[in-house]
Amino acid sequence: MSTDMQGGTENNYWMVHWLLTILITAATLPSILTCGTGQKQRTDADGATICCFTAKCNTSQRFRFCQKDQGYDICQDCPPDQYTNDPINTSQWNEETDVCVLKPDCSAPEKILVGNKCECDRSKGYFGTDPDNCGIKVDDCKIAGYQLNNYGHCIECGPNQFKPGKDQFGICQDKRKFVLFSLYI
Repeated sequence: MSTDMQGGTENNYWMVHWLLTILITAATLPSILTCGTGQKQRTDADGATICCFTAKCNTSQRFRFCQKDQGYDICQDCPPDQYTNDPINTSQWNEETDVCVLKPDCSAPEKILVGNKCECDRSKGYFGTDPDNCGIKVDDCKIAGYQLNNYGHCIECGPNQFKPGKDQFGICQDKRKFVLFSLYI
C-alpha cells in the first residue's frame, strides 16, 4: 500500500508540474503572439502591447503611430514651411519621429526655391551650382531662344523648347507644356 501511495504522490507531482507549465505558458502566450499581416507591434500610451496597421506616407508627410489595438498609423502633411524628400512606410519604423525639416531660406535676390532646395536664379542672370556663391551674367543670354546654364554659359534652347522675348534672362520652357496650357486657357 505504501508503494501505491508513493506512486500516486509521484503521479500527482507530475500532474501538478504539467498543469503549472501549461498555466505559465498560457499566461505568457499573449506577449509572444505576433500581429497580423500588414500590422506592427507597438506600445500604447499606457505601455500595453498593441497591434497597429501600418501606413505608407508620401513625401512631405509625417507619421503618427496608432494609439489603440487594431488601430491605424496615420500620415499628416508637414507644416507649409517644412518638408520631407522621402516617402515613409511606418512598418519600417520602431520609434515615432518627426521627419519634417524646415525648407531652406531662399530669400536672397540671387536664389530661388526649386522643389525643396535653393538654386541660383538663372531667370535673373545668376548662375552656379552653389546657391550661396552665385555668379552674375550682366549682358549675355538676353536673347530669345537662349538660356543661361549653371556654369555661366549661354546655350541654345533644346529642340522642343523655347524662350520668348529679348532683353531678358529666362529659362527655356517646354513647348509641349506651353501648348497644353494654352489649350486650357
